[in-house]
Amino acid sequence: MKSKLLRLPPLDALRGFVAAARRLSITAASQDLCLTQSAVSRQIIAVEDYMGTPLMSRKYRGIALTEAGKRLMLIASPFMDQLAEFADATRNIVHAPAITIAASPELGSLWLLSRIASYQQHNPGINMTLVADSSPTGIARASADLALLYAREGETPHGAVKLFSEAIIPVAGKPAGPANHTQASAECSPTLLEFKDQDALDAMRWSDWLKEPALRLTQPATYLHCDRYDELIRLAINGHGAALGRIALVFPMLQDGTLVALPSTRPIRSDHSYWLVDSKAAPRREVMLFRKWLLAEAAQTELQITRFAATAPANKRRSLTNTGRGRTGRRADPPLPDFPSR
Repeated sequence: MKSKLLRLPPLDALRGFVAAARRLSITAASQDLCLTQSAVSRQIIAVEDYMGTPLMSRKYRGIALTEAGKRLMLIASPFMDQLAEFADATRNIVHAPAITIAASPELGSLWLLSRIASYQQHNPGINMTLVADSSPTGIARASADLALLYAREGETPHGAVKLFSEAIIPVAGKPAGPANHTQASAECSPTLLEFKDQDALDAMRWSDWLKEPALRLTQPATYLHCDRYDELIRLAINGHGAALGRIALVFPMLQDGTLVALPSTRPIRSDHSYWLVDSKAAPRREVMLFRKWLLAEAAQTELQITRFAATAPANKRRSLTNTGRGRTGRRADPPLPDFPSR
């Protein structure tokens, strides 16, 4: 049995028939289709020959549809409109302006991707390209519309805008079991997950954190090093050890309980921050709109860091850069102490 598709009239000829039937004029239809009158007439004749019946009657001042022509018009006209709308939508999606963003793998995976998805949901037709680039002077940044960098203030390119600061706290996956714990324990996670990076800050190394009584282990630690910070956090979520969490990147997990802070620890602020750089001298309008939205998202992240630090449990741990004493003789313990740079 032959396919029904083989019994359809030629689409191009059908388009000529619909154009003439809508205007009841071959002359007007030829102007709409940018064809000659004879070309439109041949298309109408082709459809009539295919159907085996007249579809139009020619008059001195125009044309009129026969009964068969009216029935075909009821089917073909809305079909042509729907096909044209679909073609327009498809072309708009394919040729929509893409915004290219360069960011480190951990920043892209843990902070930026979910926000890009949200932005596209509310701004359909905007394509995004995320390029992994760990170097502030990487090649990817040069070809991107926007670049998100991780660097000290004063080491950023000219015109860089601060997104949010960095604060770090030890975290681990939420313990399983009947008890609804709100905090994990380093003793429950003797494996310490550490970011393997020769340029890693002291605050991202366990050696200094473990000098504090609050995190002193009762047994020797086993280390698991990972050169991808986003993968390291996934290991912590899956219960493979404790990690040093960058609050800006792990805040959603802390909020929903996927990760919890280790007991008696408070955030430490490093001297690094996250920055936004315009890589193009004259950004396109869609890039500027996304940039404005991204800065608003970053402001929310900075607020989350501050609020998290304010609600962190009190403890005896002091700032590693503050050895002074207050008037009462006790050590000063600022809400968000700084960690010394290397």
